Amino acid sequence: MNESQLNLLAEKLQGAQDIDLATAQELASSIASLDNDIAAAAFEWSQTGVMPETPSIEGVTPRSLDSTLFPSQVFTGLAVLRREGRGALNFVIHARGRRVKSLSNVEIVSRIDGCDF
Repeated sequence: MNESQLNLLAEKLQGAQDIDLATAQELASSIASLDNDIAAAAFEWSQTGVMPETPSIEGVTPRSLDSTLFPSQVFTGLAVLRREGRGALNFVIHARGRRVKSLSNVEIVSRIDGCDF
């Protein structure tokens, strides 16, 4: 992701999640470092405002998570799902309906990493 794409993603995250610009830039950088297809989906969302149908990981897509998670959580959750597989799928299913504003994506991932699925 180039700098203008990163800035656009940060701007869209800031608006969608009601967060300060510095936090949005940190999240955008984290998302940009995820697998290429997930980062591309995030950029597509930042351009169109619509969560894409791809990538599909264990049958879960960005669009299927959109109504229950913040955008940064959607993309981070997909990366965790890909890395952890079925165990993480249980987390995603149980987390639906919870927009966790108080935890950063880094805190969420570190909590998931410490769990036995």
